[in-house]
Amino acid sequence: MKKTVAQSVKIGKITAVFVVFLISFLLFPLFSSTNLKSLYAANSTDPPNFTYTLTGDNATNVKYTGSATTIIIPDKLDGHSVTSIGSFAIPEAIRSTVTSITIPSNVTSIVGQAFQNCTALTSIAIPSGVTSIELKVFMNCTSLTSITIPSGVTSIGASAFSGCTSLTSITVTSKVTSISNNSFSGCTNLAEVNFKRESAPTFGANSFLNIKSGAIANVPAGSTGYINTIYPFIGGNPLKLEIADSPSSGGPSALTPDEWVDLNLDIDQLVNHYGATSTGFLEMLYDNSMQRIPDTSGLNYWNEQLANNVFGANQVVEHFLYSDEIGAKVAAMTGEEYVNFLYSTLFARVPDTDGYNNWLGYINSGYSKEETLRAFLNNEEWINICKLFNVTP
Repeated sequence: MKKTVAQSVKIGKITAVFVVFLISFLLFPLFSSTNLKSLYAANSTDPPNFTYTLTGDNATNVKYTGSATTIIIPDKLDGHSVTSIGSFAIPEAIRSTVTSITIPSNVTSIVGQAFQNCTALTSIAIPSGVTSIELKVFMNCTSLTSITIPSGVTSIGASAFSGCTSLTSITVTSKVTSISNNSFSGCTNLAEVNFKRESAPTFGANSFLNIKSGAIANVPAGSTGYINTIYPFIGGNPLKLEIADSPSSGGPSALTPDEWVDLNLDIDQLVNHYGATSTGFLEMLYDNSMQRIPDTSGLNYWNEQLANNVFGANQVVEHFLYSDEIGAKVAAMTGEEYVNFLYSTLFARVPDTDGYNNWLGYINSGYSKEETLRAFLNNEEWINICKLFNVTP
């Protein structure tokens, strides 16, 4: 029997409805309320004032949204176990007033910058399940006086504790194998670093730049590699870093600047770390002068100037030291500070006694900082450094 057009349309509509019904039935579990939470951040109701993302049955990327100054992160949100804290976990409006944060023991991950700029935070306990202190997690927590790194942590990220000016001591546990760039830079009251690992971890550039003068690094008896690795990667720290046999050894075995130089810790080690290229040269310059990782646009710009011979290395250094970013700080330095700064920035080391006295006398005799810099840049040591990085002075 022949079907009419009307009948065909009717059958087509029935078929379409059936297909839609079937697809909805099959996909309903995927778009249930539970799974929708896994796709989008949820506002918790039990307790309130937190957001999270549901991953499996765990609450991850947890962030606080309230206004309290004492924050207790619960072990569960809406019945889901809290396992990770998100970046910028504290609202900007209260970062300067939060004094205490409690993290539940089931947390295994704290995302980079989670507590950055919480300037009133005085104490926080990191759960034992956390294995990495990530990028800038506690950066500029200027009231943080002490913190315990869990025994399971294997790495400390770039600038993780940078600018924690109230931190006086830190214990680096035995499983830590790497300490990244600027991890503890600018911790100006950090007087004691206790290393528990017998073989030295790897150190990023400026790991301990500008810590407290005369700071002590305690290392286990029989440990290896610390003297040959820690110095080149503290940014040529003019603040003497002393090495002790162990915390119970009866006191530090101090190394003077002349003794550091006598260890033959030459620039080759630093060049190997950054790479013998113009990029490596610029990364070292950013680290040592501005104490930060270069931004991509700035790195590309200066690389282009060097590649096209628009500027030589000496001119790049002058631009850096007279820049808006650090120019005022350099201008305000005393003669002693300026000599130390030039040694750490250009030579990546502390000054030897004769060299220090010579350059300080140069300044005290009436030469300006600009003239002193130009004299530094004509020094044979600097010219050799440029050669190692394959850049033209």
